Amino acid sequence: MRTTVKLKGQENGQEYEAKLFDEVTSDHFLKSQDLWRPVLYAAAKALKAQGKSIPRYLHWDWRQKASALGRLDASFYGIECGGRIQGLMKTDLGPLRRCRLDSQKGKELVYVDYVETAPWNNSEYMEVLGFKAIYSRTGTRLMQAAVQLSVDNEFKGRVGLHSLPETEDFYRAIGMTPVERDPNKQDLLWFEFTPDTAQSFLEKTV
Repeated sequence: MRTTVKLKGQENGQEYEAKLFDEVTSDHFLKSQDLWRPVLYAAAKALKAQGKSIPRYLHWDWRQKASALGRLDASFYGIECGGRIQGLMKTDLGPLRRCRLDSQKGKELVYVDYVETAPWNNSEYMEVLGFKAIYSRTGTRLMQAAVQLSVDNEFKGRVGLHSLPETEDFYRAIGMTPVERDPNKQDLLWFEFTPDTAQSFLEKTV
C-alpha cells in the first residue's frame, strides 16, 4: 500500500505531498538510524546541558525490529517526504491486545507498539540546536493509518498504546482517552481510541 498524504511545513504553513506506505523493509530501518540518531543525540546533549529532560526513546533502534517484518500479527508503516523518511510505526494485532476502557473492555484493538517521527520535525529539539522544525502532522498521519488498520480488521477503529511522558499531550490532542498507568510497562499511561473517538479523529484529519 502506498497513498499520498499531506504534511505541513512548520515554518511556512504550506502543505507538502508525502507518501504513506506499509512496504517497510530493513533498509528503511537502516536509513532511519543513519539519519535520525545523529540529530536526536545532538538534541539530547543540548537539552541535558540546559538541565532539560532528554527523549525517553533515545535508545530505540529500529534495526532491532527487523525480525518482526513479515509477521502476520505485526504491521509497519512509514512516511516519506522530501526524499527522507519522516516517520515509522509498528502495530500489533496479537490476540492478547485488548481494550481497557470500561465501555470497550475486552474487545480487540490495534496496539501501536512503536511510533517515531524524525527529530528534525520536533520543535523543541530543533530550537535547542538553533534550527527550525520542518514538518508537522507526521505522527497524526501515522495514527490515521493505525485507526484505518483497525477499521479494516473490523475492530471499528479501536486503537490502544502506552505513551511516553513527552507524547501524552499529543495523544490527548488527537482525541485518545487516557485510561490508567501500567505498572507492568514502566508506569506509562495507557491511551485508547473508541469507535466514536476514532471516527471523530478521522473526520478532523482528512
